[in-house]
Amino acid sequence: MSQQGLQVNGGYTLQYRGVNLNSVADTAVHVPFAKYIVRRMTLTNVSTSLAASSATIGAYTAAAAGGTAVVTPATATGLTAASKFNDRTIAVSADSLTSDTLYIRVGVAHGTAATCDVYLELQSLE
Repeated sequence: MSQQGLQVNGGYTLQYRGVNLNSVADTAVHVPFAKYIVRRMTLTNVSTSLAASSATIGAYTAAAAGGTAVVTPATATGLTAASKFNDRTIAVSADSLTSDTLYIRVGVAHGTAATCDVYLELQSLE
């Protein structure tokens, strides 16, 4: 797994490649801002079809689904090929955040080997 960041039009996109969907666990993502808004979370580039998967993916400000729920955990059954993408529901649409780490949380494992790439679009309030 690897993290990269890209700044575009005043926003910032954090990319995390290879999130393991076959393990209930957190993937820590470092945030380079002291205060920010999460605008979008996108899943893409799945290694296998998630059409029949019960795997859930969300995001939080603390490990183990703690702190503030940033992205509502949900299945991604529409991700049937690497070319498909899925935008997630942002749970904190009216709150700015100050956590220096966000945690991508797989709450229910896929059941077999599966990975995806996760993009978090942020807007700095600094």
